Amino acid sequence: MVNRGELYEKCVNKLEEKDIDTADFDVRCIFSDVLQERNFIKNGAPVSKENAARIQDITERYADGYPLQYLLGKWEFYGLPFYVGEGVLIPRQDTETLVEFVLNTFKNGDISAVDLCAGSGCISIAIEKNITCRITAVERSPQAYEYLLKNIQFNSSGVTPMLADVTEKQTAEQFHDLDLIVCNPPYLTEDDMRHLQKQVGYEPKEALYGGIDGCDYYRYIVRLWKNSLKDGGVMCFEIGIGQEDEVSGIMIQHGFENVRSRKDLCGKFRIVTGVWRSE
Repeated sequence: MVNRGELYEKCVNKLEEKDIDTADFDVRCIFSDVLQERNFIKNGAPVSKENAARIQDITERYADGYPLQYLLGKWEFYGLPFYVGEGVLIPRQDTETLVEFVLNTFKNGDISAVDLCAGSGCISIAIEKNITCRITAVERSPQAYEYLLKNIQFNSSGVTPMLADVTEKQTAEQFHDLDLIVCNPPYLTEDDMRHLQKQVGYEPKEALYGGIDGCDYYRYIVRLWKNSLKDGGVMCFEIGIGQEDEVSGIMIQHGFENVRSRKDLCGKFRIVTGVWRSE
Protein backbone atom coordinates (compact mmCIF):
# COMPACT_ATOMS: atom_id res chain seq x y z
CA MET A 1 0.00 0.00 0.00
CA VAL A 2 1.10 3.56 -0.76
CA ASN A 3 0.42 6.67 1.31
CA ARG A 4 -2.27 8.67 -0.45
CA GLY A 5 -1.10 12.12 0.56
CA GLU A 6 2.53 11.49 -0.31
CA LEU A 7 1.61 10.11 -3.74
CA TYR A 8 -0.62 13.09 -4.42
CA GLU A 9 2.14 15.58 -3.58
CA LYS A 10 4.65 13.63 -5.65
CA CYS A 11 2.40 13.75 -8.72
CA VAL A 12 1.64 17.46 -8.32
CA ASN A 13 5.36 18.22 -8.02
CA LYS A 14 6.04 16.16 -11.15
CA LEU A 15 3.65 18.30 -13.19
CA GLU A 16 4.79 21.58 -11.64
CA GLU A 17 8.35 20.73 -12.68
CA LYS A 18 7.01 20.78 -16.25
CA ASP A 19 5.44 24.23 -15.63
CA ILE A 20 1.91 22.86 -15.91
CA ASP A 21 -0.23 25.57 -14.30
CA THR A 22 -3.18 23.26 -13.66
CA ALA A 23 -1.13 20.61 -11.85
CA ASP A 24 -3.34 20.39 -8.76
CA PHE A 25 -6.58 20.12 -10.77
CA ASP A 26 -5.07 17.62 -13.19
CA VAL A 27 -3.81 15.32 -10.44
CA ARG A 28 -7.23 15.45 -8.81
CA CYS A 29 -8.71 14.29 -12.12
CA ILE A 30 -6.21 11.45 -12.32
CA PHE A 31 -6.85 10.29 -8.75
CA SER A 32 -10.63 10.53 -9.16
CA ASP A 33 -10.53 8.52 -12.38
CA VAL A 34 -8.27 5.74 -11.10
CA LEU A 35 -9.76 5.47 -7.61
CA GLN A 36 -13.34 6.19 -8.73
CA GLU A 37 -13.69 8.58 -5.80
CA ARG A 38 -14.54 12.28 -5.82
CA ASN A 39 -13.50 12.99 -2.23
CA PHE A 40 -10.29 11.02 -2.34
CA ILE A 41 -8.29 13.61 -0.37
CA LYS A 42 -10.64 13.38 2.62
CA ASN A 43 -10.41 9.63 2.49
CA GLY A 44 -7.12 8.82 4.20
CA ALA A 45 -7.06 5.19 3.11
CA PRO A 46 -3.84 4.09 1.42
CA VAL A 47 -3.65 3.43 -2.31
CA SER A 48 -3.00 -0.09 -3.57
CA LYS A 49 0.29 -0.66 -5.39
CA GLU A 50 -1.62 -1.37 -8.59
CA ASN A 51 -3.57 1.90 -8.45
CA ALA A 52 -0.49 3.85 -7.40
CA ALA A 53 1.40 2.50 -10.42
CA ARG A 54 -1.51 3.47 -12.68
CA ILE A 55 -1.64 6.99 -11.22
CA GLN A 56 2.09 7.46 -11.63
CA ASP A 57 2.05 6.14 -15.19
CA ILE A 58 -0.72 8.56 -16.23
CA THR A 59 1.06 11.44 -14.50
CA GLU A 60 4.37 10.70 -16.19
CA ARG A 61 2.86 10.31 -19.67
CA TYR A 62 0.94 13.54 -19.20
CA ALA A 63 4.09 15.30 -17.99
CA ASP A 64 5.79 14.09 -21.19
CA GLY A 65 3.14 15.84 -23.28
CA TYR A 66 0.44 13.27 -24.01
CA PRO A 67 -3.09 14.69 -23.57
CA LEU A 68 -4.58 13.97 -20.16
CA GLN A 69 -8.04 13.65 -21.71
CA TYR A 70 -6.86 10.79 -23.92
CA LEU A 71 -5.12 9.10 -20.99
CA LEU A 72 -8.30 9.17 -18.93
CA GLY A 73 -10.51 8.23 -21.89
CA LYS A 74 -13.31 10.58 -20.86
CA TRP A 75 -13.70 14.31 -20.33
CA GLU A 76 -16.48 16.56 -19.09
CA PHE A 77 -18.16 19.20 -21.24
CA TYR A 78 -21.11 21.32 -20.10
CA GLY A 79 -21.58 18.99 -17.15
CA LEU A 80 -21.77 15.88 -19.31
CA PRO A 81 -19.22 13.06 -19.76
CA PHE A 82 -17.75 12.31 -23.18
CA TYR A 83 -15.55 9.51 -24.42
CA VAL A 84 -12.41 10.82 -26.13
CA GLY A 85 -9.26 9.33 -27.61
CA GLU A 86 -6.90 9.65 -30.52
CA GLY A 87 -8.85 10.50 -33.65
CA VAL A 88 -11.30 12.94 -32.09
CA LEU A 89 -10.94 16.56 -30.98
CA ILE A 90 -10.88 17.08 -27.21
CA PRO A 91 -13.90 19.08 -25.91
CA ARG A 92 -12.80 22.42 -24.48
CA GLN A 93 -14.43 24.82 -22.06
CA ASP A 94 -14.10 27.63 -24.64
CA THR A 95 -16.73 25.87 -26.75
CA GLU A 96 -19.29 26.09 -23.96
CA THR A 97 -19.73 29.72 -25.06
CA LEU A 98 -21.27 28.38 -28.27
CA VAL A 99 -23.68 26.15 -26.34
CA GLU A 100 -24.64 28.96 -23.96
CA PHE A 101 -25.52 31.22 -26.89
CA VAL A 102 -27.74 28.57 -28.47
CA LEU A 103 -29.54 27.78 -25.23
CA ASN A 104 -30.15 31.46 -24.50
CA THR A 105 -31.33 32.14 -28.05
CA PHE A 106 -33.69 29.18 -28.24
CA LYS A 107 -34.94 29.02 -24.66
CA ASN A 108 -38.34 27.69 -25.71
CA GLY A 109 -36.80 24.88 -27.73
CA ASP A 110 -38.73 22.97 -30.38
CA ILE A 111 -36.15 23.67 -33.06
CA SER A 112 -34.62 21.84 -36.01
CA ALA A 113 -30.82 22.03 -36.10
CA VAL A 114 -27.55 20.59 -37.36
CA ASP A 115 -24.14 20.46 -35.72
CA LEU A 116 -21.46 20.50 -38.43
CA CYS A 117 -17.95 19.09 -37.87
CA ALA A 118 -19.50 17.42 -34.84
CA GLY A 119 -16.52 15.39 -33.64
CA SER A 120 -17.28 13.85 -30.24
CA GLY A 121 -20.80 15.27 -30.38
CA CYS A 122 -20.25 17.45 -27.33
CA ILE A 123 -22.04 20.49 -28.81
CA SER A 124 -25.10 18.75 -30.22
CA ILE A 125 -25.53 16.46 -27.22
CA ALA A 126 -25.22 19.37 -24.74
CA ILE A 127 -27.84 21.29 -26.72
CA GLU A 128 -30.19 18.31 -27.04
CA LYS A 129 -29.99 17.53 -23.32
CA ASN A 130 -31.03 21.09 -22.41
CA ILE A 131 -33.75 22.10 -24.89
CA THR A 132 -36.34 20.32 -26.99
CA CYS A 133 -34.88 19.94 -30.46
CA ARG A 134 -34.35 17.74 -33.46
CA ILE A 135 -30.63 17.92 -34.12
CA THR A 136 -28.35 16.02 -36.49
CA ALA A 137 -24.60 15.79 -35.83
CA VAL A 138 -22.59 15.59 -39.06
CA GLU A 139 -19.04 14.25 -38.99
CA ARG A 140 -16.87 12.95 -41.84
CA SER A 141 -14.02 11.23 -39.96
CA PRO A 142 -14.82 7.54 -39.36
CA GLN A 143 -12.69 7.58 -36.19
CA ALA A 144 -14.43 10.63 -34.74
CA TYR A 145 -17.80 9.25 -35.84
CA GLU A 146 -17.27 6.18 -33.65
CA TYR A 147 -16.84 8.46 -30.64
CA LEU A 148 -19.94 10.39 -31.69
CA LEU A 149 -21.99 7.18 -31.69
CA LYS A 150 -20.58 6.11 -28.30
CA ASN A 151 -21.29 9.49 -26.73
CA ILE A 152 -24.86 9.63 -28.01
CA GLN A 153 -25.49 6.25 -26.40
CA PHE A 154 -23.49 7.06 -23.26
CA ASN A 155 -25.55 10.20 -22.64
CA SER A 156 -28.87 8.63 -23.66
CA SER A 157 -29.18 11.40 -26.24
CA GLY A 158 -31.66 11.78 -29.08
CA VAL A 159 -29.09 13.33 -31.44
CA THR A 160 -29.14 11.83 -34.95
CA PRO A 161 -25.62 10.95 -36.16
CA MET A 162 -24.61 11.34 -39.82
CA LEU A 163 -21.34 10.28 -41.43
CA ALA A 164 -20.84 12.81 -44.23
CA ASP A 165 -18.63 15.63 -45.51
CA VAL A 166 -20.02 19.07 -44.64
CA THR A 167 -18.04 20.64 -47.51
CA GLU A 168 -19.97 18.67 -50.12
CA LYS A 169 -23.03 20.24 -51.73
CA GLN A 170 -25.07 17.04 -51.61
CA THR A 171 -24.73 16.91 -47.82
CA ALA A 172 -26.15 20.40 -47.33
CA GLU A 173 -28.94 19.77 -49.84
CA GLN A 174 -30.40 17.10 -47.55
CA PHE A 175 -31.41 19.75 -45.00
CA HIS A 176 -34.14 22.39 -45.28
CA ASP A 177 -35.94 24.91 -43.05
CA LEU A 178 -33.43 24.66 -40.22
CA ASP A 179 -33.74 26.97 -37.23
CA LEU A 180 -30.07 26.59 -36.37
CA ILE A 181 -26.73 25.62 -37.85
CA VAL A 182 -23.98 25.39 -35.25
CA CYS A 183 -20.37 24.60 -36.04
CA ASN A 184 -16.94 24.43 -34.44
CA PRO A 185 -14.86 23.89 -37.60
CA PRO A 186 -11.12 23.40 -38.04
CA TYR A 187 -9.77 26.96 -37.82
CA LEU A 188 -6.05 26.88 -37.10
CA THR A 189 -3.88 28.69 -39.62
CA GLU A 190 -0.82 27.36 -41.41
CA ASP A 191 1.34 29.29 -38.94
CA ASP A 192 -0.64 27.91 -35.97
CA MET A 193 0.00 24.37 -37.18
CA ARG A 194 3.75 24.99 -37.21
CA HIS A 195 3.69 26.08 -33.57
CA LEU A 196 1.31 23.59 -31.96
CA GLN A 197 1.75 22.73 -28.31
CA LYS A 198 2.95 19.15 -27.93
CA GLN A 199 -0.36 17.96 -26.47
CA VAL A 200 -2.43 19.50 -29.26
CA GLY A 201 -0.17 17.76 -31.77
CA TYR A 202 -1.74 14.43 -30.79
CA GLU A 203 -5.19 15.59 -31.88
CA PRO A 204 -6.36 14.87 -35.45
CA LYS A 205 -4.91 17.42 -37.89
CA GLU A 206 -8.09 17.36 -39.99
CA ALA A 207 -10.00 18.67 -36.96
CA LEU A 208 -7.52 21.52 -36.46
CA TYR A 209 -6.27 22.88 -39.80
CA GLY A 210 -8.52 25.42 -41.50
CA GLY A 211 -6.34 26.46 -44.42
CA ILE A 212 -3.64 29.11 -44.79
CA ASP A 213 -5.67 31.76 -42.93
CA GLY A 214 -7.77 29.28 -40.94
CA CYS A 215 -11.03 30.34 -42.60
CA ASP A 216 -11.54 27.77 -45.37
CA TYR A 217 -14.37 25.95 -43.58
CA TYR A 218 -16.24 29.16 -42.81
CA ARG A 219 -16.25 29.95 -46.54
CA TYR A 220 -17.43 26.45 -47.49
CA ILE A 221 -20.14 26.24 -44.85
CA VAL A 222 -21.61 29.71 -45.27
CA ARG A 223 -21.83 29.28 -49.04
CA LEU A 224 -23.15 25.72 -49.06
CA TRP A 225 -25.39 25.72 -46.01
CA LYS A 226 -27.08 29.15 -45.94
CA ASN A 227 -30.01 27.91 -48.02
CA SER A 228 -30.61 25.05 -45.57
CA LEU A 229 -31.78 27.64 -43.04
CA LYS A 230 -35.33 28.91 -42.85
CA ASP A 231 -35.95 32.64 -43.06
CA GLY A 232 -34.79 33.98 -39.70
CA GLY A 233 -32.65 30.91 -39.02
CA VAL A 234 -29.38 31.33 -37.12
CA MET A 235 -25.87 30.26 -38.06
CA CYS A 236 -23.37 30.15 -35.20
CA PHE A 237 -19.62 29.48 -35.41
CA GLU A 238 -16.82 29.08 -32.94
CA ILE A 239 -13.79 31.05 -34.15
CA GLY A 240 -10.09 31.25 -33.49
CA ILE A 241 -8.38 34.23 -31.88
CA GLY A 242 -8.49 37.25 -34.19
CA GLN A 243 -10.84 35.72 -36.77
CA GLU A 244 -13.97 37.67 -35.83
CA ASP A 245 -13.68 40.29 -38.58
CA GLU A 246 -12.94 37.81 -41.38
CA VAL A 247 -15.72 35.39 -40.41
CA SER A 248 -18.20 38.25 -39.92
CA GLY A 249 -17.28 39.58 -43.33
CA ILE A 250 -17.87 36.18 -44.96
CA MET A 251 -21.35 35.99 -43.44
CA ILE A 252 -22.28 39.56 -44.36
CA GLN A 253 -21.04 39.01 -47.92
CA HIS A 254 -23.45 36.08 -48.26
CA GLY A 255 -26.47 38.00 -47.02
CA PHE A 256 -26.61 37.30 -43.30
CA GLU A 257 -28.04 40.02 -41.09
CA ASN A 258 -27.46 40.96 -37.46
CA VAL A 259 -23.96 39.46 -37.64
CA ARG A 260 -22.31 39.69 -34.22
CA SER A 261 -19.06 38.63 -32.57
CA ARG A 262 -19.40 37.50 -28.97
CA LYS A 263 -16.80 37.04 -26.24
CA ASP A 264 -16.12 34.10 -23.96
CA LEU A 265 -15.63 34.32 -20.19
CA CYS A 266 -11.98 35.28 -20.73
CA GLY A 267 -13.00 38.32 -22.77
CA LYS A 268 -11.84 36.89 -26.10
CA PHE A 269 -14.05 36.88 -29.18
CA ARG A 270 -15.09 33.23 -29.39
CA ILE A 271 -18.20 33.00 -31.58
CA VAL A 272 -19.73 34.75 -34.59
CA THR A 273 -23.46 34.54 -35.23
CA GLY A 274 -25.78 35.73 -37.95
CA VAL A 275 -29.43 35.59 -39.03
CA TRP A 276 -30.35 34.37 -42.51
CA ARG A 277 -32.93 36.20 -44.61
CA SER A 278 -34.07 34.16 -47.59
CA GLU A 279 -35.79 37.04 -49.36
